[in-house]
Amino acid sequence: WALAKLQVHNSEALECISVQALQKLDRFTPQNITNLAWAFATLDTENQVLFAALAQRSRVVLSRYKPGEMVNFAYSCARVRFDDASLFGEIAKLSMSRLADFTPQDVSNLAWAFASANVSDVHLLNALATEAVQRLEVDAGQFLPREIAALAWGVAT
Repeated sequence: WALAKLQVHNSEALECISVQALQKLDRFTPQNITNLAWAFATLDTENQVLFAALAQRSRVVLSRYKPGEMVNFAYSCARVRFDDASLFGEIAKLSMSRLADFTPQDVSNLAWAFASANVSDVHLLNALATEAVQRLEVDAGQFLPREIAALAWGVAT
């Protein structure tokens, strides 16, 4: 996470981290999974083997994900072009039951992630749009301009 936050792209370090993560994946929590995926995505490091293993581990602990963690994992997968429609389907299903707990950023980022991953889940996108409209009607200021734009792009795509 620190390498990504500081924009330090060290291929040797990332490979070492990947190997170690794969060996210890059975102990990864949702936050660990999300942080690792985010770091690789932020550094534009596509490691399909690592992301496949993270996706598999995610399925085991999916019910323990906090909304932001789940959204950030989907966002990271989309960003590195990790194609796993069934994983996105599971994320959509769980997200639908927890939309009330999503922040405005979670709502817009999840729409962006699904659109970027070319995963068309009409039910989820309609639910995200409905949730956003309901919140905007109550308080238009809770969504930042970039969140409105990302949501519109995600729903339109």
